[in-house]
Amino acid sequence: MNRKAPRYIQENPRLMEVWAKSKHILPPEAFEPEFAKTLLLPIVFERIKREAATLRHLIATVPGLNVKTLSDISRTPYSTCWNVLYLRNNLEWRLVKSKGVRAYPINDERVARLVPDEGEIRVEYLVAELERAGVEFRVEALPAGEEKLVADSRHFFGKEYYAGLYIWLGKFAAAITSYIKKRDGLSAQCHRR
Repeated sequence: MNRKAPRYIQENPRLMEVWAKSKHILPPEAFEPEFAKTLLLPIVFERIKREAATLRHLIATVPGLNVKTLSDISRTPYSTCWNVLYLRNNLEWRLVKSKGVRAYPINDERVARLVPDEGEIRVEYLVAELERAGVEFRVEALPAGEEKLVADSRHFFGKEYYAGLYIWLGKFAAAITSYIKKRDGLSAQCHRR
């Protein structure tokens, strides 16, 4: 199937590159503007799973709570609460920007069904989804013939932090390294500014 990239992707060179590499790997919904900042991966970090479950219960019980209230009631640090809310937006709840950011339960599980089970995730899918979210992968050739996987997450949905990201990277490091090396070849070692 030959799909055309949505306009917001055509206007972003980084997303066009991701589109070209992964449109055949990710579901079409991953590229809909509504879900542009929805991560289609399960949470694997146990603490974040518990915090998300607590937030889900609170949002279902009292829809329309704002981030500060959710943070206070759940005893989740504000910044963690904010990150969990945004990273599960459109999957477990919908955030509405009225009188601050407020959370409402989602009855339609259409997008949530797109998230694969943890044990079923292939390295191609993981890389494609993380690249769509803004992680840039490369395999650098180091002196003495060694190789190093670099996962630059500075552009991760415009954030620097995602709890659980490094668990995914740690679990799949060898497979990601092999996949990126095969797909893109080796990069020269880069030094951060």
